[in-house]
Amino acid sequence: MTRYLTEATLTPQAFAAFIKNPQDRAQAFRPLYEAAGGKLEAYYFAVGQNTVYTMAQVPDEIAVEALVMVVMAGGAVTSVKVTAILTAAEAVEAMKKAGSIAYEPPSS
Repeated sequence: MTRYLTEATLTPQAFAAFIKNPQDRAQAFRPLYEAAGGKLEAYYFAVGQNTVYTMAQVPDEIAVEALVMVVMAGGAVTSVKVTAILTAAEAVEAMKKAGSIAYEPPSS
């Protein structure tokens, strides 16, 4: 499975709901990722921002997009940015593969 870093921007209403009813949103998101065939690894709030970050393993882009659609439809999030990320070991594999690919940059 591919690992994804997700950045979501929350609405002021979401924060009002957190203040009224404090809750561990990682516990709410864990079953969401599992329903899409994935696994939530981390859930973070950015200090002084209206942003949350998740890191999760998800089977494919269709599952990722389904998760984005479900979360956006809930109304507590105004935007989502998803980035596929590599572990250090996976990056080394990419470096080795890059060494075997010929490329000719543009010339003037």
